[in-house]
Amino acid sequence: MQTQNQILCPRCQQPNLPFLAACAHCGEPLASRALPRPAEPTVPRASPDLAPLIWAMVCFFLALWGLVVAGPLQGMLGVMTHPYLLIAAAVVSCILTGLYLAERFSNQALPHSLLSTRDIMALSWTAAALLGAGQLVKTVVPNMPTITRYEMASSSGSGDGCRVEVFIKGQPGDELWRLTGLNRQSEKEVVGIIVRRPGGGSARLPTTEHTPQGDCAIVKYHLMINGKESDSVDGAGQ
Repeated sequence: MQTQNQILCPRCQQPNLPFLAACAHCGEPLASRALPRPAEPTVPRASPDLAPLIWAMVCFFLALWGLVVAGPLQGMLGVMTHPYLLIAAAVVSCILTGLYLAERFSNQALPHSLLSTRDIMALSWTAAALLGAGQLVKTVVPNMPTITRYEMASSSGSGDGCRVEVFIKGQPGDELWRLTGLNRQSEKEVVGIIVRRPGGGSARLPTTEHTPQGDCAIVKYHLMINGKESDSVDGAGQ
């Protein structure tokens, strides 16, 4: 239903229909002057897809971190936790925040687009917060010991494939510990090796090493601390 413009009475300031010659309230003659329609305030468009997009971004970062922790993307750890990446994300978020505030206070009509400036600003700040959370996780979780080099071990002749001995760079106080379990015959066997930190944290070591011959089984670990090999295994010397 279309609203008709009304005429304002100069005496009583009451609105009247435009076809009336005199005011219906006080009888004052009316001039053919329509009331100005107030300008409609510009309301920022709320995108219904913003919440799902933020949730998708959070799930993407969680999946990425899961692949980094599991090992396939462990090489990306230095990139994802680099301070310059967090600084760049914060700078971009500040620029987008300035654009959003400029549009908001200038009452500029928002263009019709899939994502508004406010949506992009929210997504950028979400990404910056997730990168900042990665920085926090890096300071809390102990660093994974790195394999500096490996040497081919002598073959056992049983056809199990190639075998290697690896040299691991550790920190003062680190110790090698064997994880044991029971096999199907209820016999005790080693199922993994960890590096135990002095503060109580631990990091599990890989069981294979990629070489030009393929993925070779690791048969011995050499924990190197300040250039010297540590002989501490399971809390005691070998």
